[in-house]
This record gives sequence, C-alpha cells and structure tokens, in this order.
Amino acid sequence: MSLPGGGLTGRFPDGPKVLTVLEEQAMLDDANDLEALRILGQLEPARAIPLLLDAVWKAGEARPEPKTLSRVDAYAIESARRERGMKALLLLGRLGARAASALPTLSGYRKLCSLEPYADAAIDDIVRDLCRNRAPPLPAGPAAEARVAALLRDVPPPRLPADTPAWMLARWAEQLRAQGPEMTVRVALAAARRVLGLWEYQDPTNDGPRRAVMAMDAWLQSPTDALVDSAVYDGHVVPSQAATPPHAYSACWSVTYATRCLPREEPRDSDAPPLHEDDGDPLGACVWAACRALSRQSALTGSFGSTEDSPDPLTPLQSAREIHQAILDEVLPWAHGTWDPVKDVARLRDELAGRGWKVASAPQGRGR
Repeated sequence: MSLPGGGLTGRFPDGPKVLTVLEEQAMLDDANDLEALRILGQLEPARAIPLLLDAVWKAGEARPEPKTLSRVDAYAIESARRERGMKALLLLGRLGARAASALPTLSGYRKLCSLEPYADAAIDDIVRDLCRNRAPPLPAGPAAEARVAALLRDVPPPRLPADTPAWMLARWAEQLRAQGPEMTVRVALAAARRVLGLWEYQDPTNDGPRRAVMAMDAWLQSPTDALVDSAVYDGHVVPSQAATPPHAYSACWSVTYATRCLPREEPRDSDAPPLHEDDGDPLGACVWAACRALSRQSALTGSFGSTEDSPDPLTPLQSAREIHQAILDEVLPWAHGTWDPVKDVARLRDELAGRGWKVASAPQGRGR
C-alpha cells in the first residue's frame, strides 16, 4: 500500500480530520499502520512520534508466547515484531530534527538488543539533521582547495550509447580517489547510506549491512584495521538473485563495495571474502550499484525477485542525480571545512547524551 502524503490535508475541507483518520488507521490496521504513520509523520510529526515509539517498544519488549505455538510460529511472530520495530525506527530517523523530542526515549531503546543498530541509526539521523540546521552556509565563489574543486567538477557526459548516467557518475567518483583514502571512504559511505534502507526494508532480519555502515562511520573517526575487518565482514552479504528484488539486491551490493574502499595498514588475509574479478574499482562499483538500486535495476548479472513493497523507481538519470546530490550533501561540507557530517554528529551526540538529550531549540529539519 502506498498513500500520497504531500498536500493530503489540503485536498479535503476538513483537513484536520484526515490526521485523526491516519491516527486511527495506525492504531487499528496492523497491515497498514506503518504506512499511515509515515504519512502522519510528514504531515504532523508530533502526532506520529508517540505512536512510532510505541511500535518500537512493543517490538522489543519480552512477551511470553502461548505454549501451544510451535517453534516455527513463535519465530515468525518474533520476526514480524522485530521487523515492525525496525521500520518504525527508520521512519523516526527520516523525520530528522523534527523527531528531536524522541531522542531521550530512543536512547533508552538501545537496550533492546535486537534493535540496537537501528536505534543508533535513528539517533544519528536525527542528530545529523540537527547539525545540518546549525551549520554555516557553504562558501560561495571559486573552490580554493583541490578536494572541493574535484567534488564540484561536472560529471562527464556520455560518449557512447552504452554510457548510462550511472556509469558516468561512477567514472566521476573514481576520479575522486586521487584526493586520498578519506575522500574515497566518505564518497562510498554517502552513496551506500542513501540506499541502505532499500535493503533493510526487504530483509529486516539481516543487520550486517547496517553494522558495516556503522563501522565505516567509526573508521572515519578513528581508523583501525579492526574496523576495516568488521566492515568487510558485516558487509559481505550475498543476497539471492532469485528471491531478492532488484532495488534491494543492488543496495546490498552498494554497501559491500563501499566496505572495500576502506584501506588497511596491513595486507588483508588471504581468506578475506573475494569480489568478482570484473567488478573493477570498488568506489565506482559502489556508486553504480547505488544508482541501480534507486532505478530498481539489478547490479551484477541479474535479480529476479519481486515484492509489493518496492518503491516507485526513478529514471536512470534521476537516480544518478540523486546519488550525486547525496554525495555532495555529505562530503562537500567536510571538504569545505564548514562542518563534518560524520565526526560532528558523534560530537553532538555525546554532548546531547551528557545533558540528558535536551535540545536547546527544536529546529524543523528537512528530514527525508
């Protein structure tokens, strides 16, 4: 089910009643409750946040199951609860700074072990939007630093009929390697982060890609070989081509390629999971797979799965533009030195935790 959210209340004479209907649907319709909360969150975050937090708590609380249930049925019920909690946390993160009031509760929910990575992700997304709102504007005028100039360089136009927008953006990204390993990792992280949710919605039981992205974040703050190994291990997920929808399949591979952009002080062990020989540069492959994910196309040789939850695909050109913008949004502030979408998020998170998650003001972030 996919309901339009933008301008919904303006289409009806009794707009506020629509919000009440959405609240009632979220409480009574288990099949579509999260979709109703997604729309309600865009229209009236203050009314959606308590319901989303309640969904997370119910997903994580311990409940004794009837003894008549088989192990298979009990596992299916537990998995469904966890999936619902994970999706509610992702929705809270997408609200950005508008969900700042949820930070104290989310911090407590990190104790729900099975949902800890997603609670952390929601907190980081909210704090990142708070940082973005407080940051000074990017400098105007010509680029003074080489890494800024490299990021602002135009994506090359196609020269051959086979040169798709995703392929050309991948070639643009590969040229950024000349700016050093930190630039390389940041570009890969931005592209993978943009599409990670497409995988998580499809396979909520596998948090490997989420943990891999978290390890990449941690590496940028304090690079160690242990974090590289952790990211590569967690990110090495090989989804089934027969059962995985193309958008989720490509999103998962985007994360896998992103982790291979991390440099190691010591050579990798011989038993490190290999990539395909013809994958080429992992940075270009990461960006290319991210574009394919947004346009619901498969990376590698093909994917044949399908799902009713697949998002509406973007055109190949729209997908490339979306990933390009995601890279600029996350990497350009760091390159300019105005603020750091990785390190400043960790600093502000620690600062907020130290004062009981009290946000000085409640800016209206743009969310996602």
